[in-house]
Amino acid sequence: MIAYLSGIYTQGAVITDYGVGYKVSLSKELSENSKVELFISTIYKENSVTLYGFEDRNSQLFFESLIKINGIGPQTALNILSNSSLDILYQAIESKNVAFLSKIKGLGAKGANRIISDIKLPTISYKNSINDSKLEILNLLSNLGFEQNKIISVLSEIDSVDDNILVSTALSKLRNK
Repeated sequence: MIAYLSGIYTQGAVITDYGVGYKVSLSKELSENSKVELFISTIYKENSVTLYGFEDRNSQLFFESLIKINGIGPQTALNILSNSSLDILYQAIESKNVAFLSKIKGLGAKGANRIISDIKLPTISYKNSINDSKLEILNLLSNLGFEQNKIISVLSEIDSVDDNILVSTALSKLRNK
């Protein structure tokens, strides 16, 4: 089993120093010809073997926890990971935020509830950079049509604890992006 790959990422594959290329599905887009080090989860199916790559061990552990849930396959798990940072996903699961999770492509309310009730969260170290208040603001802004990754980026830049200031500052920054 392949557990780790290091090499140059090009055309959807990681080319090792020995010239061997491995096709790897990723949760985040990488730039062409960039040097990568990936933790690998290997999924064996009847007609295929697929490699899934992660930039850190915590993301890999979270992915493996997700695919153990009935109805959550590897592609849905990748969509979940590509949608938000780990700390926000953990916060959403711990606070049972079905609205946030159900907006993820391929998940829906039923899948979000299943994740909340069935997931065995791996013990990982993650910084909780977003509190419940910011999570509610994230939901509000995503309901207005802004992309969650952009919202997360903007919210992490704002130091205010006042919700009104957070919302107005975030809105002005998102409109300018």
